[in-house]
Amino acid sequence: MLKSLYIKDVALIDEVRIDFTDGFNVFTGETGAGKSILIDSICLLLGEKADKSLIKSGRPYAKVEAIFDIADLDGSKLLNVAKEFDIEIDETVSLSRVVNINGRSEYRLNGILTTMNVFRKISAELLDIFGQHDSFALLKADNHIAYLDKFIGAEIEKLKVDLLDKLNKLSEYNRGISRLGGDERQRSREIELLQFEINQIEDADLQEGEDDELETKRIEMINSEKIVTALHGAYDELAGGVDVVELVKNSISDLSPISGLYNDVGSLKDRLTSVRWELDDIVSSISQCINNINYSDQDVNNIMDRLEIIKDMKRKYGSTISDVLAYLEQSKIRLNMLINCDAELARLNEEKTQLLDDIYVLCTKMQDIRVAKAREFERLLLGELKDLNMPNAQFKASITMPNKDEFEESDLTKNGLSSVEFLFSANLGEAIKPLDRIISGGELSRFSLAFKAILNLDEPNKTIIFDEIDAGIGGNTGSVVGKKITRISQKNQVLCITHLAQIASFADGHYKINKLEDNCRTYTNIRLLNEGERTEEIGRMIGVIDSTEYAMLHSKELIDEANKFKMAL
Repeated sequence: MLKSLYIKDVALIDEVRIDFTDGFNVFTGETGAGKSILIDSICLLLGEKADKSLIKSGRPYAKVEAIFDIADLDGSKLLNVAKEFDIEIDETVSLSRVVNINGRSEYRLNGILTTMNVFRKISAELLDIFGQHDSFALLKADNHIAYLDKFIGAEIEKLKVDLLDKLNKLSEYNRGISRLGGDERQRSREIELLQFEINQIEDADLQEGEDDELETKRIEMINSEKIVTALHGAYDELAGGVDVVELVKNSISDLSPISGLYNDVGSLKDRLTSVRWELDDIVSSISQCINNINYSDQDVNNIMDRLEIIKDMKRKYGSTISDVLAYLEQSKIRLNMLINCDAELARLNEEKTQLLDDIYVLCTKMQDIRVAKAREFERLLLGELKDLNMPNAQFKASITMPNKDEFEESDLTKNGLSSVEFLFSANLGEAIKPLDRIISGGELSRFSLAFKAILNLDEPNKTIIFDEIDAGIGGNTGSVVGKKITRISQKNQVLCITHLAQIASFADGHYKINKLEDNCRTYTNIRLLNEGERTEEIGRMIGVIDSTEYAMLHSKELIDEANKFKMAL
């Protein structure tokens, strides 16, 4: 059970620590006093998204911490979750969450930093909140199969695990068939496409590095006039009016007679000889370059066309010629596999058909269990509704499933092939209709409470929070709801926010939420009421304006009647 809750700097709350009793804990207060802050704080402990606007103005962070006593918790699910994440827990579990002004959260389990995923899984086994949002979720037919399966429990969950394993195998078969081209039509289309692509790439006859060479040649062509002019200029300087090579040759002739007479002259002669031959080669090379640069318009067009072909291949099949050629080889392998995969494809399709048959058999078994358990579910729910002053209510869980020759593979979900929708009527002689089309606000509150009472039959010793479950009801029905919650609190600790005196009178612990003003600031305070204060608060909730004395007498009567009911349980 939840032993204590510590809240610091959340909205209007400065700092408060609430110690809880087991059984039935009630929170009351004027409208706008801050009851929603308590729910927001508990939602933080469930790992829900935190809005930094929850942090009290001017403070760097908000903190919520809960301490749970799990000594009496059967807790197989909790222990399994702890074992899954290698967490050691004893008789006490502490959960704390800090939300910083930057929006980030810090999660701690028994004082040790942990992840949001671990935090959520642990808190979900300790806390269960049920409010108006959950009531509205009951109206959505898409949720109904999950609610029914929760009631059924382990029997259906075991089959779901088996179904999930089969669905994973089905996905593997589909991937295998897809790799082999899918059905005959898909395979034929892919073969045709591959053949076209292979022919197109082979016709292009690409060569490694060809694009770089052609690009270089293209640049030469574009700048050919400029290049030829520069080459002619260099040639004229070396071999024009003054023949530099001839001058070097003459210098060698001048030095030859004295090369043996002076040591440095021989070295100079050798260097000049080297220069002569190098210059002679340079002049010859320049001349050859001039002769080679002779591009026609057709040459230019041919290179541009070739570059366009290469560009098209790279656009379709790879960013480089190497990529395109690699794609070609892979396509040939793929084509060969598709042409020669008839036997493998037949095997996969045969095994997939058998698997679909097995899945349908499993889904039929799940359907039969749901239909059988739905009758028990209907009986229990109608009993709860009768207790809640709805003696003429009718309820049916409509469960359908397509025939074997009608169902499509796309119909399969993790829940199988069943569709579940809750049908309801509150009044005698009125036909049952889909829940969202017929139920009123007050009826929905009672229906939700009845629903929760049934679903929690297999989850004792859990802390359940009811957030304004009394919406739309009052008077004697409020007393009936109070009795129903009291029965739930015999096996579970209950925290309930209520506006009804009839419900508050059943509390084992009654907490008042007040909004106070002091020193030009507003803050919310939560405190446990003593017996006298509790009587006054219930009297306030009764709302008799003209007679405070009557309100107090009525308050005491409500408390006395509630105590008699609890003692009789």
